Formats: sequence, structure tokens, C-alpha cells
Amino acid sequence: MNKTSIKNWYQIEIEVDACTSGKELTDLLVFLGSKIKTKYMVLDYITGAVDDYLYTATYPMIMAFKQFLNIARPATQFDWAYLYLFEKKENAECFVKQMKLIEPPFPEYFNKLAEYFRTLVVVFDDTSFIIYTQNKSLKDMIKTKYINATIKERTIDQLEFYL
Repeated sequence: MNKTSIKNWYQIEIEVDACTSGKELTDLLVFLGSKIKTKYMVLDYITGAVDDYLYTATYPMIMAFKQFLNIARPATQFDWAYLYLFEKKENAECFVKQMKLIEPPFPEYFNKLAEYFRTLVVVFDDTSFIIYTQNKSLKDMIKTKYINATIKERTIDQLEFYL
């Protein structure tokens, strides 16, 4: 087990009132991106009433953060999405290479990939956003902005995954 796996993770769930729309998602991402200097994302599986480009894409895919925001904002609804946030494109490229070498299922998949990323945003079944991160200050800022967020601190082996 690598050092990243041993360090605690925060699992933060933010429930939404209506649906996980493009506006809801991009508002959350803009907030997160401003706190952790996100410039690139790895998109891994997206479904919902979204732009054809996202709906028919081959995943995993690297996309500039601002480009994703522009495409995603008008979406009516995201049902599911796995969005990994990165500051540097090189880190996103390395992560995608690792993704292609490692086969699911969760949690083994997540555990093996954990050393290559620090923050994952999951759109969960059109009802909530789940953020997985090791960044304590990010966790604190999320709790301040989203006061009803549920936060669990766990080792990677104790995280709950929603597929």
C-alpha cells in the first residue's frame, strides 16, 4: 500500500434540491477550481441530458477546465460523472496512462489510482455531488460554503463508492 493510500481521505456529499444540472455542477467546479487551482480535468464516464460531445466521447478524456465549464454549464442534467481535477496537464496525462493499466472494480481501482490524483468529483445518480479529497483546507472551505454537506474522514479502504 502506498503512502497516499494510508493518508486519510474526506468523502464529502452535497445533496441538490432539484437535479444535478450543468449550472449546479459548474458552480461547484468553479468554487473547487478556484481553491485548488484546477486547470485540467480527466473525464471518466458521463451520462445524462448533456452535450452530444460529452455523451458520445471516449473516456477517459483530458479536457481543459474552462472548456469543460463552457460545455457543461448549459446541460439540463448530469446523471453520473467522474471528474478528476488537476493543476498540471502532465499530471492528468500520467493519470490517464495509469487508468488504462488498471482494471476496475472499485475500491481496488480507486486505491491503485489514488497516488496519481488528489480530488475527484462524482455526480451521483442525479441527486448529489460526492467529492473525494485529501485536502483538509478544501474540505473546510466546502463545509463553510455548503453547510449541509455530509463529511466523512476515512482511510481509502473505508471509503464508500457509488457506482
